Formats: sequence, structure tokens, C-alpha cells
Amino acid sequence: MDSDLSLPQTLSEAQEEKVLVHLTQRVEHLLATDKEALLSMFYRLDINEGEVREALLEHANPALQLATLILARHQKRLETKAKYQQEPISGFEF
Repeated sequence: MDSDLSLPQTLSEAQEEKVLVHLTQRVEHLLATDKEALLSMFYRLDINEGEVREALLEHANPALQLATLILARHQKRLETKAKYQQEPISGFEF
């Protein structure tokens, strides 16, 4: 199982639920096989270290909580990207 956790740009509610299930399974796998790689991914995704620690120590289902953090971060990233989206600069077409 590879460790790529990329997500599509938009999700319907049904798709979001499926993604959450899939992410939870991936996180469970990485928790069991390569926790350091998983923690590194949270750093690269810019997910708060305190929230990750809390999910690992204080939740009955840490994999589900961590998957929820990933999905929430993805949604926040998309909101920020949309908020600051700029028109293409003319003359820089490739």
C-alpha cells in the first residue's frame, strides 16, 4: 500500500463519507506499519501536532480521528485556495 493521501478538489457528502472510510483504513495501516511516515505526512499536510497527539492519545478510534483531521485540512486548503485565487497573468502561457 503506497502512502499517497491525495484527495480530489471537490467532494459530495456521499463521496466525503467514502473518502473518510478509505482514509481511515489507510491511516490504520500506516499506524500499524509505518507510524513515522504517517507522522511525517501530517507535518507535510500542515496539520497541528497537538491535534495529532490528541487524536492518538485521547480518542477511542484514533485512525478515524486522524482521517477526519486530514479531510478537514484538505477542505480548509481548498477554501483558502479559492479565496486567494488570481486570474492567470497574461504573457505566461505555456
